Amino acid sequence: MKRFILSVIVIFPILLLGWWAYYPQKVAITEDALKNAQEEYIICEPCLVTGFDWQITESTTGYEGYVFIEGELSNVHEIIKTEVASNSRFVLYGEFVGEKDFCGEGAYPVFQSHGWDIICPIQRISAWVPLAPKHWLTQMDFY
Repeated sequence: MKRFILSVIVIFPILLLGWWAYYPQKVAITEDALKNAQEEYIICEPCLVTGFDWQITESTTGYEGYVFIEGELSNVHEIIKTEVASNSRFVLYGEFVGEKDFCGEGAYPVFQSHGWDIICPIQRISAWVPLAPKHWLTQMDFY
């Protein structure tokens, strides 16, 4: 009986931690789901260059390139760990609200974001990649 109680005391926290680590916090979407989108969106990737946090790879307006993001997820690296954010693609919903000059090198568009999704499969760079879910973000992916 003591062995059983000891086993439960040891195994239960491990199971609880495993459940917490894999519980979906944000489910990823596919690019096909965007085909019927009624609002303006951009598909972008985080970039680690001076001055910009995002680079647009596709948008409803046809623009591709660097962009300033204001609003929700303006700095992805403060919310989502770099191991996840650096290789994944995101959808930001909102609208272009003008342009902003960058160090005299020209004006770049400003996108006002009011929501976001991540596109599956989610790419991670960490030791637990073989065990990580590719269709949702977990609590371990956020700061």
